[in-house]
Amino acid sequence: MTAILRVEVTGSQCEALLDTGASRSFISPGAVERLQLKAWKLPEECVFTVANGAQLRIDRVVKGLTMWCGATRLAGDFLVGPVPYDLVVGLDWLTNHRVAWYFQSDKLRTYVNGQWCDLPVVRANDVTQRNGSTQGTRQRTPAEQAYDILAKQVADMTREEATALLRPPSQRYNPPSKGKRKAMVAGLILQATESTACIRHPLQGLYVILALP
Repeated sequence: MTAILRVEVTGSQCEALLDTGASRSFISPGAVERLQLKAWKLPEECVFTVANGAQLRIDRVVKGLTMWCGATRLAGDFLVGPVPYDLVVGLDWLTNHRVAWYFQSDKLRTYVNGQWCDLPVVRANDVTQRNGSTQGTRQRTPAEQAYDILAKQVADMTREEATALLRPPSQRYNPPSKGKRKAMVAGLILQATESTACIRHPLQGLYVILALP
């Protein structure tokens, strides 16, 4: 699923493509130059395979980029690459900000950093192309379908339900100590040894094996 958001970066209006099919977030070289942003050299070049099978090599990143969408402040790292929009917001950003979203009229409802907020959507569709070109809707992957279902369920939760879901557990599970684990294993071995002493024929042995916990 994709949506176009109108965002503000360093006081300038930009368009951001919100795309669940993108594993990382990107910013175009033109936007970096226009907004006079500082891009850092990556310690290791990143290689991505795009929809047409071509490989995209990226070696720069804009760290901690802050953008405003409506009254909501959002931030993240963006790789510098030849993307068709000023910004492409991918799953890394959605995961870091714990965003759940669904489309309703011209609003994108999100759960960001522990609170509900609405982001104004310019337009939303399964496939968004520039320059008036149109392509058929691509088949969505099972992971994307599962994400959309989960996002819809989270978006429909009340504030009380969301608070209960995010509340940490009252107590943590403590695994048995190393000594206890050794004692349990030793007990099972002893039980198996005693059981084999009673075997009189193969079928009985098979029964004993199946009966072991």
